[in-house]
Amino acid sequence: MQASLDGFDAPARPTDRLFFALFPDAATARQACGLAAELRAQHGLAGKPLQAERVHVTLCHLGDFVGLQPSLVEGARRAAESLDEPAFDVRLERVGSFVGQPSRLPLVALGDDGVQALKAFQARLDQALRRQGVLRSSPGHFVPHLTLLYDDARVPQQPIEPLQWRASDFALVRSLLGQTRYEILGRWPLREA
Repeated sequence: MQASLDGFDAPARPTDRLFFALFPDAATARQACGLAAELRAQHGLAGKPLQAERVHVTLCHLGDFVGLQPSLVEGARRAAESLDEPAFDVRLERVGSFVGQPSRLPLVALGDDGVQALKAFQARLDQALRRQGVLRSSPGHFVPHLTLLYDDARVPQQPIEPLQWRASDFALVRSLLGQTRYEILGRWPLREA
């Protein structure tokens, strides 16, 4: 593999991904893993279900980096600390494949009415991140989803027994790319009414 071209070093590969996430409770995470296994068998999929501790809804992807910049992490923490938001319920009642890279189509659980509070919370987190200068460009349309597995086959949307839980906190997560390992950099509670 060529390390440089005309005196320019090849860009380093990102090692870290930083994002905010909403993790379901342990029982719902296990239910999601069981659902992934059922769908895998039902549709003849080869992809492995995500491990229960990695099942989450991404609230905001902050980027992929070669190492983490402390100022970015601190700005993200300040944004999270600035929020005083109520806890809310999440309900996902259908599954289907998202478009992705060939052989890496995400099979995800999605919601309709059961994700309205989640969407509102994500919009307020997005605004807090912009105030801190952590986000600068518009992220586009937020589609709340929980990834179950990745596969090269497309699964059409279908109803499921709902995955539902009470969102009582959210987390800032560092994903060590290529290691399938998460490091929680902070958790912030959501206020019970």
